[in-house]
Amino acid sequence: MSTDFLEIDPQNETLQTNRPVTLVTSNLQQSSIGMFADLKIDEFVFHRDIRGHYEQATN
Repeated sequence: MSTDFLEIDPQNETLQTNRPVTLVTSNLQQSSIGMFADLKIDEFVFHRDIRGHYEQATN
């Protein structure tokens, strides 16, 4: 994950930003303006101008 500003709440295990953010995994590239993440339930909510690409893993 990359962004130029990220608010972290360790007690509630949440992350959020209102800035551009990019999330890259082995099979996903996702970007948006603004994001909220609840790490307790492994949920990410992207806010606007959402763009992404997913590639299914091949064996």
